[in-house]
Amino acid sequence: MWGVCRAWLVLAILSTGCAPAESDPGDTSGDAVDTGQGPEDTSGDVEDCIDADGDGFGEGCASGPDCNDTDADNWSACGSCADGDNDGAFAGCDAYQTRAGPDCDDGDPLAFPGAAPKDDPVACMRDADRDDYGDTMPPAGGTPGSDCDDADADNWASCSDCADIDRDGRFVGCDQYVIRTGPDCDDADIDNWSACSTCTDADNDGWFTGCDRYLVRAGPDCADADLDNWDSCTDCVDGDSDGRFVGCDQYVVRDGPDCDDGDVDNWQACEDCVDDDADGWFRGCDQYVVRSGADCDDNDLD
Repeated sequence: MWGVCRAWLVLAILSTGCAPAESDPGDTSGDAVDTGQGPEDTSGDVEDCIDADGDGFGEGCASGPDCNDTDADNWSACGSCADGDNDGAFAGCDAYQTRAGPDCDDGDPLAFPGAAPKDDPVACMRDADRDDYGDTMPPAGGTPGSDCDDADADNWASCSDCADIDRDGRFVGCDQYVIRTGPDCDDADIDNWSACSTCTDADNDGWFTGCDRYLVRAGPDCADADLDNWDSCTDCVDGDSDGRFVGCDQYVVRDGPDCDDGDVDNWQACEDCVDDDADGWFRGCDQYVVRSGADCDDNDLD
C-alpha cells in the first residue's frame, strides 16, 4: 500500500512543477565562509600629518618634518634665517610669509627690499643717501635704481642742474634742499636768495631796502620813502624849527643843512649875523626872530 502512495506522491510533484531548484555553481551569495579573520584594516592608508603653521611641513607629513612648526617661514632653514644687518629684511629663510625678504645684501643695512620706494616699492635696492631713490650700482642680486648720485640726498635726477652760480651759498635747480640751502629766488643776484621781490629802492636815492644783504647794492635804506635819508633817519632834524634841517644824508626835499640848528635866526648866515657896534641890533642874519635887526648901520652905536 505504501508503495502505491509513494508513487502517486512523486507523480503529483512532477506534475505541479514543484521540483527542488537546481543550484547555480557561480552564485556564492548564499555561501557564508568563515576565514577566521575580521574586517580588512585600511587605516594605514590615511596620512597622520601635524602641521601647526600651515607651511606644508610637520610631524608625519609626506613633505617632511618642520624644524619649527610655529614658524610659517621655515621648515628646514631655522638656523640660517636671519637679519644680519638689522635692516628689517631677512635672508636664508625657506619662505617670506611673515618676514620681509629676501635681503639682497644682509650685510648692508642700506640695501633691502623696498629701500627705494620711489623707484620700486618692493625691489631690493641700495639707497645710501635715503632719498627714496636707488643706487644705479646695486649689490649682487639687487636691482639698479635711478639716483644720479646716491651720496647726495638733495638730488636723484638733477645732479647736473643743482648749482650756486652767484656763490651766495644758496642753490637752485636741485630736486630738494635737505643738505643745501635753497632754492635761490635769483641765482644771478648775490644780494638776494629769498627777498627778490622785496629788495627795492622806492625813493630812487640809490639805497635799497628789503634785500637779503647788501654786497653789490647800497643799503639798507633807513627810510626808503625819504629821498633825503638812507643812513641818517634819526639824525636828520630841524631842532630850532626854522624850516632848515641838519644831519641828513642829502637835502633834496628838505632845506639844509642848517649852519646852527640851535639858532632860529640863522641857517646860512651864522658867521655873518653880527652886532659890530654892540647896540643890540644885528645885521647879516637870515632872519630876526630872537634878535633885533636888521641894524641900518652896525658901525653906529647911536
